[in-house]
Amino acid sequence: MSIMLKKPFVAMLVVYFLANIPRGEADSDCEEKRRQALDNYVLGKYVPQCDDNGNYKTVQCWSDTNHCFCVDPETGEETSAPAKGDSINCNSTQSTPNTTNQ
Repeated sequence: MSIMLKKPFVAMLVVYFLANIPRGEADSDCEEKRRQALDNYVLGKYVPQCDDNGNYKTVQCWSDTNHCFCVDPETGEETSAPAKGDSINCNSTQSTPNTTNQ
C-alpha cells in the first residue's frame, strides 16, 4: 500500500519540477535595465519602457515630468534631445541629433 501512495507523490514532484525548469530565455537589454531601474527606483529616476519583443520603445518618457526622447529600439541609445510629451516625433529626421564636430 505504501507503493501506491508514493507513485502519486513522485508524479506530483516530477510535474512540479518540469513546470519550474528555467526556459533559458534571457532578458533583453531593455528588460534587464528596466528590472534594475525598478529594483532601485527613486522618484524622478528614468525607467526604460520595452515593447512586447523586449526592444526599447522608440519614445521613452520620464513618467513624473512627461519629458520624452527618442531612442534606437535595439540599443536604447538616445537619438533626440528630451522634449515635452506630445511634441516629440521620433519618425522625423529632425529627431536625430547633430553629431558632427564644429
